[in-house]
Amino acid sequence: MPALTIFKNFTTRPFAGDDLQIVCVIIGAWRFIQLICLIPLVINMVLRRLKGRDLNVNGYPEWCPQYNLEGGFVLDEETTFDRRNFSAIFIIISAFYTLVDYCWLAAVWSIASSVGTPTQPRGRDKHLRRLIIFRIFVGNIIPIFLVAYSILFVANFRKTNSGCGEGVTPMWNMEDRPFFKLFCASGVLYFIELAIFPIILWNKIWRYISRNRFTKKHHFSAEAKGERLTRCLGCLFRCLNCFCAKKKWGGDLQNRGEVKDFAVSLMEFMNNESSVDLVMSDMYIGLKLLRRKQAEQQLEAVRELQRCRRESEGEYEDKMSQSPSSIRSIKSTLKKTKKQRSILTLQTNDGGYSLVEKKFLSSSNEEDVNTLVQLRHYVPYAQYAYFFNLVCSEYFGVNDDAKRFIREAPNFFTLDDRFSFGVADPSLSHAFLMYIHLDIGLAATPYGILLDNDKKSVVITIRGTKSLEEAVTDLQFNSESLERVGELCGFEGRGHESHRGVITRCKWIYNDVKRQKVLKRLYSVNSPYRDWNLVVVGHSLVSNLPILLFELASLTRNLNRAFCILFIMPTTQGAACAQLLSLMLRPSFPSLKCYAYEPPSIFDDRLASHCQDFITSIILGDDVVPRISSQNCDKLRDDFFDILAQIKVPKIKAISDVRAPCSDSHLKMRNDAIMCSKKEICRDTEFWQQVSSFRSERASKNAALTKLYVAGKIMHIVDTKGDESKYIAYWTSPNEFQNIKLSSNLVSDHMMPNVIKSLKSLDLDDTHDIMELFHQREFSEKEEAVDYRTFACFSMPNGRKRTVSVMLCSFVAWILSILSNDTCSFVKRSGLLVAEVDGISYNSLLEFSFGIWTFKPKISAEDGSLQEATYCAPYALEYKPSPPVRSSRVFSMFSAILGFIIIGILFFFTAMKFKRSARIATTAIIFATCFFQGLQLLFLQSVVCMGEGPILAASQRIDVGEKCHLSTGAYFSIASVAVWFIAGCFSTLICMS
Repeated sequence: MPALTIFKNFTTRPFAGDDLQIVCVIIGAWRFIQLICLIPLVINMVLRRLKGRDLNVNGYPEWCPQYNLEGGFVLDEETTFDRRNFSAIFIIISAFYTLVDYCWLAAVWSIASSVGTPTQPRGRDKHLRRLIIFRIFVGNIIPIFLVAYSILFVANFRKTNSGCGEGVTPMWNMEDRPFFKLFCASGVLYFIELAIFPIILWNKIWRYISRNRFTKKHHFSAEAKGERLTRCLGCLFRCLNCFCAKKKWGGDLQNRGEVKDFAVSLMEFMNNESSVDLVMSDMYIGLKLLRRKQAEQQLEAVRELQRCRRESEGEYEDKMSQSPSSIRSIKSTLKKTKKQRSILTLQTNDGGYSLVEKKFLSSSNEEDVNTLVQLRHYVPYAQYAYFFNLVCSEYFGVNDDAKRFIREAPNFFTLDDRFSFGVADPSLSHAFLMYIHLDIGLAATPYGILLDNDKKSVVITIRGTKSLEEAVTDLQFNSESLERVGELCGFEGRGHESHRGVITRCKWIYNDVKRQKVLKRLYSVNSPYRDWNLVVVGHSLVSNLPILLFELASLTRNLNRAFCILFIMPTTQGAACAQLLSLMLRPSFPSLKCYAYEPPSIFDDRLASHCQDFITSIILGDDVVPRISSQNCDKLRDDFFDILAQIKVPKIKAISDVRAPCSDSHLKMRNDAIMCSKKEICRDTEFWQQVSSFRSERASKNAALTKLYVAGKIMHIVDTKGDESKYIAYWTSPNEFQNIKLSSNLVSDHMMPNVIKSLKSLDLDDTHDIMELFHQREFSEKEEAVDYRTFACFSMPNGRKRTVSVMLCSFVAWILSILSNDTCSFVKRSGLLVAEVDGISYNSLLEFSFGIWTFKPKISAEDGSLQEATYCAPYALEYKPSPPVRSSRVFSMFSAILGFIIIGILFFFTAMKFKRSARIATTAIIFATCFFQGLQLLFLQSVVCMGEGPILAASQRIDVGEKCHLSTGAYFSIASVAVWFIAGCFSTLICMS
């Protein structure tokens, strides 16, 4: 679906509304980085508060020399305690903002992943638009405040000399402390986050100014964009020239419009009046499902074929009279297949796949045997064309800077071992070098002329693309008439067209052959080789790949991705040049033969049929190159649009499904769960209206295009088992390659090593079962399991009542645990106070409150009375807690941290389905937290409650009267233990369900 429009010209491109999970992941990762800085600050703040170290004594923090905390149970009235919560405010607001933002991300994720389909939003965009507007105008207020607050805090902190006043040296430099640096880093991260919006705003302003009515017509036309793209591509090639052997490659590139054809055509292709607004994830899920739909259609045809074969063999004789006419037709075809040496293959049609009878190569057919022998024999020539430079420099002493090598006159007609390719490869000892052109240019093409002593033939082998100049020539793919070429070479070229880059290179090779007069001398009257046959060979990777790039670019609307594909998959035209050169040389050499390995479609149907007498094309498996044409890409695009419109589930669910393995037995079931039929496509959506308009416009533009086919007699080699161990070959027609088959082997089947391996593995005496062509892969039950889990906030997939009960109990228990830690009245104990403060002696029976981290002191008033303080004071620095106190502190911290983790886990518990092992682990953590919370009561076994009581100052002591009794903090702790246990019981019930 198109990108989500927030305002008139403000969208979420390159993401659609149902792609915002990616944005959530990016923002969530950024929040995680901020959390890395924030969590140590939170822990430090909590520990300082629990210990009372955040209190300023008489206005000075603990790092100042004026800080004095030597008081005991009774403090002087002049001793004041106060909190300066500047840093705490920043930390608390940051933590709150992070929590709120994660909730916002969860809400966006939930809506984007569970509402609507890729082509039918169903109200999804409306809710997402509100959330994003809230995030922009309300959510950014807090980061602005935090940035301003952090700047003011740091400025004031430095102005007041870390709070110690002028002329006083702090006991330690706070700016060197890691917590101060983390505080500053948090402020910087919020500033970077806010800096994105001015950049976006400036980009919008610039685009608005540049697209005004005076410049839009000229600056943004397809032609103007093509000219700019031409210059950009030229600069790119020039830069590549600097990095890849400048002396050998890229020297002819001058950035003077060499790629203008490609650039202008690409811009015209992408700038239609109507377009389909898609994003990259639509491209991914559509092609993945299209591949699976093709597999389902093929499987259905195979199953029908199996059923018909069983019936034809008499297994269902009683149903013969009731069979439809199509079934009877297939049965009759099967019977003829037994008698004739042929097989049934699956051919694509508008409705899926149909059964077509094809003759396969047989050892009893002399022509088939001879053809296979010739193909095996000449394939090394096509392979070694890629290594001319290496072979010539290593074995024939040719200088690296040499542009060509030609035999000298005295040795021209001799089969001298010095020029044998056997020095490089013993299997080519019958090949003798006559001439090689090594120079590379926009027209100049490396090729070689060799003598084959075994087959008594002269071989011309043409190298495919291996340089920047050749890549540029590949991009010159516009059609050019063959009429002038036919007049010069002696064949009928009127009404025929071909690839401009291929024509340019073949014309150069044709002229160079005449210029060097190598063939003229080899076929002269006095030559011993005048009766030898002429053979032209070549291997091609993707000469028509730019057409496919147009389709990818039009679907993704992303040029950078298209260019990335272009340079990852090198484009060559070796086989295409071999075919066209054979057509040009055929009038002069009537016995000429051409063997094109993996050729593209470059001739129209009449010319392709005319070449069957002298051109043999070899295609392996699902190779994409012979199938790439404008018409095939149009069909692939239309199928893609149909598949995208058929998706009836949220995109994230569809992505989860296509990423899971799928056996053939579950293929139809899985596809039906994700997609509806073509008849059920909703045609009232904005997407389908765009598709209909786009198809109408493209149909009118494509009407004048010539449909191209693979030339010559075509041999198709198929891997029958899927493990590259057994191949079958049969003769076929160009119509078999009129559909691009999405397969994992569409690129690997084109590679030269795989072609050589398949030719060597062919055994014409093998018996091939009709079903071996359609090998099926089975998966284990474990692999077949599909996980449809999606994150949907508060969907309660683990049970509503029990999940709410666990979450509510856990939250209450965690709050009680925090309160039990924070209070300074965990226990109370009475005793006789014996103390002297400011010359006044006290001997009174009082009740004292003690907490795990702090206590509540008494204040000495002016009239000599003792009053209970309204604040909690930290224990003196000299106070050494006993082991029970230390254990109580450790376990109380464990329970608080684990409680926070449990609440986070339970939030996900309400939004996604947990496996049983995860539910058991969560229950174990809850009971562990309950246990740790109970161990907090070890405080009752400390000297605070047992024995003489704590000693806080040398001049003050308590004569213990009675033992401790529980106070507010202890009650909170006991209640927390009870509630944690209840939460664990509810969680256990969820595990058992």
